[in-house]
Amino acid sequence: MSDPDREPGVPASITVTHLSHAQRDMLWMRLRGDDVPFDVTGETVSVPERCADRLNDALRWVAEDLAPMPITYDPPRPFQREDSEGNVVASRWMRLFGWWLDSLIVSVSYAAASGLDVSAWIAFAAVGVYFVCTTHWFGGTLGKLVVGIEVVDAEHPGARVGWGRSAIRWGATVLVAALAALLGSGRGAEILLAVSTLAIYSPILWDQRSQGLHDRLARTVVLRRQQRPRGH
Repeated sequence: MSDPDREPGVPASITVTHLSHAQRDMLWMRLRGDDVPFDVTGETVSVPERCADRLNDALRWVAEDLAPMPITYDPPRPFQREDSEGNVVASRWMRLFGWWLDSLIVSVSYAAASGLDVSAWIAFAAVGVYFVCTTHWFGGTLGKLVVGIEVVDAEHPGARVGWGRSAIRWGATVLVAALAALLGSGRGAEILLAVSTLAIYSPILWDQRSQGLHDRLARTVVLRRQQRPRGH
């Protein structure tokens, strides 16, 4: 607590070693919300003398009024979201990077298939097997695993995604593209492909759980990867 015998003009200081990291974060948020200028040095926080009482009130609020928080509690980083069970939803940037890695893998595969004179439709089917199998077996494609995210059951995040929903999830992303390919390379096919891509992926930008249309159809959600047992 602050020292009642401190000299006038000397900043009020308290130690926060008895607070968990989560409680300290809440203390900083309370001080910012009250427009209290503060400085953190090591395990001590200081405020101007005129704000000593407000610092003590904020400390009392964190230590006594809030629900107790364990020292080991590890809150999500700023702007990350949690579901109802405390799982951290994969960030948009992680999903974008994972998608880019998978797109690179697909592009290389198609290039190799073209060099071997393999039918484009056979290559397409092989890509489908890759996406469906890795989603079911490992919770995600190579791109997702590299960035540390996974596809799980939306209602039961500890359970793996079944074969059917893995196929639905992939199929939703490529169905319109396949139709566009059948239409050829005309302007109409390009517009259809662009519109369908926006319809599928744009909900990720504003949805609370970052679910795209393919996630909703397959009843899946993409979370930060955790070490936990999977259901069968």
